[in-house]
Amino acid sequence: MCSGMSDDLRPALLVGEELEKEYRSGPEVVRVLRGASVTIAAGEFVALLGASGVGKSTLLHLLGGLDRPTAGRVLFQGEDIAAWPETGLARYRRRDVGFVFQFYNLLGDMSALENAMIPALIERKPVREVRELAAAALAEVGLADRLNHLPGELSGGEQQRVAIARALINRPKVILADEPTGNLDPKTSEVIYDLFLRLQAERGLAERELTRLEGHIASLQLLRDTIKASLQEGRQRYYEPVRRHLSPFLHDLFPGAELALGEGFKVETLRRADRVEGFERLSDGTREQIAVLVRLAMGVMLAERGQSVPIILDDALVYSDDDRIQRMFDALNRAARHQQVIVLTCRTRAFAILGGRALTIRAASASAA
Repeated sequence: MCSGMSDDLRPALLVGEELEKEYRSGPEVVRVLRGASVTIAAGEFVALLGASGVGKSTLLHLLGGLDRPTAGRVLFQGEDIAAWPETGLARYRRRDVGFVFQFYNLLGDMSALENAMIPALIERKPVREVRELAAAALAEVGLADRLNHLPGELSGGEQQRVAIARALINRPKVILADEPTGNLDPKTSEVIYDLFLRLQAERGLAERELTRLEGHIASLQLLRDTIKASLQEGRQRYYEPVRRHLSPFLHDLFPGAELALGEGFKVETLRRADRVEGFERLSDGTREQIAVLVRLAMGVMLAERGQSVPIILDDALVYSDDDRIQRMFDALNRAARHQQVIVLTCRTRAFAILGGRALTIRAASASAA
């Protein structure tokens, strides 16, 4: 049994649970794996050690979705890949797993660049983008000056680095390397292992940075959703009650009319009869009347919620003639039943009919000053 557990607190990326694999050869059953388990975290470097024939390659094939276990489960990011259809497994092998084999498996009549391009081309990425990705991957493994060389023109170590670049091009989350130095001399093997360690460190940093950025993105999305929910709550809490109280005030002046309110209670349009007019196209007197009606509706809404806030109209009808002001009286009287209405005006005669207390403010004389 082969087992491995991550000692850090990073969540498991790839897990093999009690894996078993059997092959049948006629009546004979060959049991290759019996209860093998392994847990691999993101960015972790794991070595599977064992004698030849104990099932190391079989275990990698199961973890990479190249074969299905007889028993047990393979979990990738918490999902059992054995439950996926063949199309799902193929997508997993293309996008999430990079394979490096002992015998390189390079196409002899294709250059290093073209061999490295193959996985991304299978993903149907644009050819120009794929060329750039493959060149970057080959540069990452130290082969920037070997892009156009055929495999036969490369050393064993260079061919294996092409295979590693090919495995990296789609930026998979898992690299599965099956005896990647089995055909190499000790010195070249050490170079390949050092390369794996460097890539693991560099990509581990990149993955952690990506995780950090994804955390910021998630926070921003949460903030956006919170603001959206708050605006929706505000609309339900304030806009709808204001619209409800505004309707009778509006109909006192403009029977059958409808107002469209935007953010901040900004009046956008007035619909009367069969025409809709933008607020800026209305006359000064009409705009003035509507602005007062909105403030009255807001005051009534606050009174309904137990907040006693005076409604102060400071020279609010300066563009309205006496006839327009008198047509506002019903709305003003209706609002005064709920909140105190204070009108600051120099047109005392026009507003005298409203009744109520009148306070006169006179300018101080020059001698008094």
